[in-house]
Amino acid sequence: MNIYRYTVVKLICAALFSIIVSKVCADTLTNTANAADIWLRDIDALDMLLRQHHPDPFFRTGEGAWLDGLATARKLIRNGASDAAISTQLMSTVAHLKDGHTRLEPVKIDAFASWLPLRFYKFDEGVHVTVATDQNADLIGKRVISVSGSLIEDVWTKVALATAGDNVFQVMEGAAALLSNAGLLAATGVIENPIEPITLVFEDNEGTQVTRTIPIINSWYSVNFRNWGELFGPPFDPFDIYKTPFHDEKTPLAYRDPPNATDAPYYASRKPFWARLNNKETVLTFQFNFFADIGDIGWDDFRNQMWKMLDQARPDRFVIDLRYNFGGDGRMVRAFINELLARPEYANNSRLVVLTGRQTFSAAIILVAALKDHTDAIFVGEPAGAPLNQYGDPTSLSLPSGRLELAVSTLYWQLGHPSNRVNTIPVNKCVATKAKDYFAGRDIAWNTAASLEISKYRSDLHICN
Repeated sequence: MNIYRYTVVKLICAALFSIIVSKVCADTLTNTANAADIWLRDIDALDMLLRQHHPDPFFRTGEGAWLDGLATARKLIRNGASDAAISTQLMSTVAHLKDGHTRLEPVKIDAFASWLPLRFYKFDEGVHVTVATDQNADLIGKRVISVSGSLIEDVWTKVALATAGDNVFQVMEGAAALLSNAGLLAATGVIENPIEPITLVFEDNEGTQVTRTIPIINSWYSVNFRNWGELFGPPFDPFDIYKTPFHDEKTPLAYRDPPNATDAPYYASRKPFWARLNNKETVLTFQFNFFADIGDIGWDDFRNQMWKMLDQARPDRFVIDLRYNFGGDGRMVRAFINELLARPEYANNSRLVVLTGRQTFSAAIILVAALKDHTDAIFVGEPAGAPLNQYGDPTSLSLPSGRLELAVSTLYWQLGHPSNRVNTIPVNKCVATKAKDYFAGRDIAWNTAASLEISKYRSDLHICN
């Protein structure tokens, strides 16, 4: 390429240095500029795009921390750090904004396409394996002690720094998924090479330890599986290579079928929405997992059937389970709330309990706010993964190199008092997620919701530990 053509390409790229940067331009830069220049352009674009699209990007942390984070990334570039290390620093800088809808994804950085074929989850007793491939299925239920010689507590701290979240509960949800990524483990110094097998130490309920060296699987980078919960693992094809703790290692996709009559609600089904009366017809459970009008029955038809169940059975308790609801189309809230308010014996009485958890996020907070404002619901479980007042409706933007994507909030949602800057929604009754109950199939949060004497907890508010 001659000097004239190279200059023209640079001018074109500068003019398109926002969301409309073309792939052709990015590819040209990759072929003509050195690696440091490519990284510096990405950092400049990241700074500009965040400021262009986010209404108030530094509302929680201030601008200084952001600038310091970008400066550290530039220093890593000058020192010849790996692509994974630079990416992780930028991910951490974005995560430090403490906005769960705003995050940086290394979609085309080779190291991040490497995964441990395990799914982790942080319980009250520690980090455990919830899902594994067939050859590692015996590890399901075991607690992780160390990764490549580093204590799991130290590894978790490093991974959490690169995990976007409005509060510590959402960070727990996200870090559990990112803990499987070998590229991130290498970038944080936990392991040396993201493509070599990793040695982990596990412990069972009796305290017996087992050491296992597990080969890495090369796939692609996506953390969408974190939205589906702890019964789904990293992105492999076919997805049914995974085994889960229940029903003789039932595969993850099977949990999108209708619920079994006797399964504990937390693993009965991960369909977008379902409802079920318990066997004594004393509790109607409505589990709302995703705000989307999809599935074997439409949202309108589903609600008609559910309200018919409620009106005919007249159960003692109506439990709304939002523990696995990561958001979607918030316009679905209004019809449901109006129909609930038309039944004051549940909306405004000692019969309504709402389950929330670390995955309760985004549009699910719209429903949480409406239930808090218009009903006498008691909230049980863990606090949601987002506050009442939050930024959302993210747009996805590619940085000039095409190797990283920025999801950035574009709208402010004020669902609480204007002065409310607290990043956690308290619950009336904290119920910790314990591994000993989870793997035994006991849904302690639901059991509490079904039997709770509501009047004792109406005035209590807890953030939980």
